[in-house]
Amino acid sequence: MLAAAACGPIHDGPQLREEPPGLAYTTGMSSARTPLRNRPQVRQITYWEEPRSTGGQSVLIVEYEGEATLREAEEAREAYAQSYGRHGEVGPAGRLEVEGRPAVYWIETQRKPATSTREEDVSSRILWAVIPWSGRTYGLECASAGDALLSEDELRARLRSFTVHDASRATGRNYVILGILVLAAVTADLVRRVRGG
Repeated sequence: MLAAAACGPIHDGPQLREEPPGLAYTTGMSSARTPLRNRPQVRQITYWEEPRSTGGQSVLIVEYEGEATLREAEEAREAYAQSYGRHGEVGPAGRLEVEGRPAVYWIETQRKPATSTREEDVSSRILWAVIPWSGRTYGLECASAGDALLSEDELRARLRSFTVHDASRATGRNYVILGILVLAAVTADLVRRVRGG
């Protein structure tokens, strides 16, 4: 019963609630290509495939200073399309909710050959997202390629699994749960003694 109090996110800070199979969580990698290029970064976290295969998947989470506006997120998509649109198709900005917060995302699709429009010629698909979150902003890059290519729906599901775990708040909640469990055990013991005596 006490194990229930410890359930939940694995790491402190930004992460995916559902860790992708075969990907390892690490704070030792970084990328220069992030959704909000001009905003100061706090840290980068990566879910990375080890050993790296041809194709494969990865998830990059960037924590930025301050809370971005949704308009700033949409402008980031426009800037991204101008910078990288020649390498693949950069889809329109979309919105969805992540733990009750609005997120702006777009999907980049690359095909081989690049002039193809056929779904079977897709070589990689990347979801980029910007999520304003309680005084901070988080950027995500959910990448897939080759044999591990994900559909757009699967990429959106990855985005929906994003969360931020605050260990200090969770620790307080765990103390409350532990206190309730101890109180219940003491009460059960008293009831047993009264009935037995």
